[in-house]
Amino acid sequence: MSSGLQTLLYVDLHCHHNTHPRSSTADLKKGSKNTNCPSTMFVIIKRTADCRGRNRSKDKHIGQGYPTIITLKWDHNHEVASADALRERDVSDGATEKLLELYRSGHSPSSALDTIKYDLQEAADRAHCPDLQSCYRVFYKEFRTHYGDTGGAKMMLFLDKKVQDFNENHNDECVKLETTCDGQTVIAICTPLMKRVHSMWKISKEMVFVDSSGNMDRQNCRVFLLLTHSPAGALPLGVLITSSESESTLTSAFKLLHSILPESAFFNASNGPGIFMTDDCTSLRLALHEVYPNSVLLLCHFHLLQAMWRWLWDSKHKIDKNDRPHLLNIFKAMVYAETEDDLHSMFKRTTEADATSLKYPGFVAHVNEIYERRVTWSLAHRKDLRTRGNNTTAYCEAAMRILKDKIFYRLKAFNICQLTDFVLTRLENYNVRKLTDIANNRLNSNNLISRFYPCPKDVSPDAVTKLGNCQEYTVKSGRENTYYNVNMDIGICTCPIGRTGAPCKHQAAIMHKYSIESSNFLPVQSVDMRKLFYTIATGGDAIDDHWFQPLRSGILQTDNCRNISVSSPKDASSTEEASSLEGTPH
Repeated sequence: MSSGLQTLLYVDLHCHHNTHPRSSTADLKKGSKNTNCPSTMFVIIKRTADCRGRNRSKDKHIGQGYPTIITLKWDHNHEVASADALRERDVSDGATEKLLELYRSGHSPSSALDTIKYDLQEAADRAHCPDLQSCYRVFYKEFRTHYGDTGGAKMMLFLDKKVQDFNENHNDECVKLETTCDGQTVIAICTPLMKRVHSMWKISKEMVFVDSSGNMDRQNCRVFLLLTHSPAGALPLGVLITSSESESTLTSAFKLLHSILPESAFFNASNGPGIFMTDDCTSLRLALHEVYPNSVLLLCHFHLLQAMWRWLWDSKHKIDKNDRPHLLNIFKAMVYAETEDDLHSMFKRTTEADATSLKYPGFVAHVNEIYERRVTWSLAHRKDLRTRGNNTTAYCEAAMRILKDKIFYRLKAFNICQLTDFVLTRLENYNVRKLTDIANNRLNSNNLISRFYPCPKDVSPDAVTKLGNCQEYTVKSGRENTYYNVNMDIGICTCPIGRTGAPCKHQAAIMHKYSIESSNFLPVQSVDMRKLFYTIATGGDAIDDHWFQPLRSGILQTDNCRNISVSSPKDASSTEEASSLEGTPH
């Protein structure tokens, strides 16, 4: 393409199947589109006047108003309208824009291509349906523009700018970035919704679950979630993104997060929550103890049993395949022993009397080592703690699945900058929608309702007696003359299930008989509770109380003499324990 004194435009075009290969054998290369096609086209647009508006050209065609000359040599040596020819066309601007829209919605190059193919219902013309290589080119070009390179100084500049913009938009320090002395990257996140959970959700001072996952971005950074429980599922209290799992890095990360928490963090518990529950990660637990020395650190039963199972299956320990289930079961019996005496008795039997375990001195030594830390994992040692029936980090497992499936769509983030951006925007929006649905009573799963809202069929209404205090009740067991005391204010029952604050059938019986709201269960019917969920989700209270009124008035009334306190149902690890207790005469 060129221009001159006599021409405005001169274009020399050739067929895109003539790629001017460097070698004579390039056209024989497998997959090459070169056919040495001789077809050409020349386009010349001549000037009709000079700078003074005069026409001195002797070309009669210009005088007649035809300044353009097109010379077309249509001599293709290949099919023009075949599928193979269309497959080699340049990707159109429209197709590129469609790809960008899909990438901004969270698609990968392969899933975006599948979506385009589905919409078009045909995949022959590359101009409208690009190939995977073209999708990747657009993908990397787009995300480098928004998030910088996949690593290095340029990416960190983009990340720092993203952090500053988010804090300025919310007029608060919600994100903080730091590089440790050994060069590790640490990002602490406490979004406005997370800060409202800290300030307004009473249970956040009782128990916090912490778990991590990797393989979410191309640098394989670790993402740590801090969650508390509620009938709406896990509520977020903070997110950490680190480039390492070392103790020093995690200690810096938790200190950085603590520096951006609100003054009312953990519902005004300045020294941290009462309990942290984690897996058996030494660096994580040491970092938590360093930052929150007054909190109790408990081990997740699921991860503990899983670790034992892996130990038994490790070939270097030489455990016979037929003995592995027995050894796991006797260890599991230790974990779920209800009293300290039972625990000690089972430990002695395992290490001194069980014939199978005595065959493996390594197993006995391993059990002895774990037993030294029994305070962190034994059910008998946590019966007086406010665990609300949670003995695993099941909330974290569910939250991680949501993060990977619904936030990242099982794709790796382009870099740590995009990973941070998705946590700040998509994860925040997901939690807003979830809490808003609870506030609007838009539960769409009967299974979810039944899990949080059990029917007290084993408890007669006549067995429930209200005491003088408006929150104190006694419930007589339906199978024997045993009475349990229930405090509906804090959601505690003296039965084996409800003693840690977990929902039980005795609380449900009181709720049904006296038509009061129990915040241990769903659906949420009280105006105060639904409005609280809405305020946590949105940060505002503009909606009138009438919006949250139940359809049938008088079913469940708000009890103004008690504070709102919420807990969750039994988690997966305690299902077996709870079901056995349900079948035991009370």
